[in-house]
Amino acid sequence: MMNRVDLFELLEQPIVKTNGRKLEKMNKEIFADGISAIHVTGNLVRIDLMSLQPQLKNDNSQPVVEVNKRIVMPLEGFVKAFDVQQNIVNQLMKAGVLKKNDQPQEM
Repeated sequence: MMNRVDLFELLEQPIVKTNGRKLEKMNKEIFADGISAIHVTGNLVRIDLMSLQPQLKNDNSQPVVEVNKRIVMPLEGFVKAFDVQQNIVNQLMKAGVLKKNDQPQEM
């Protein structure tokens, strides 16, 4: 039987299934408010992640945007990731969680 400390340690270490069989620990979580830019160079895609800094304001009194992380992946992985995201958006729209917006929103 697991003691209380072991259970909390286990809960703090997310586990992910890979290839439907093997269990591995997930690396740490990354938070971003959005994507500031995507650069394609040859077969690599670089995705710059940004976070809003609400304590800092620009000249228009808007929160300052800070580019603080970058994801680099092969073009094929980027296309597959886009497909996964599009499928999730479609499911959320079908469930009524999201509604189609004809005008893009600015961050």
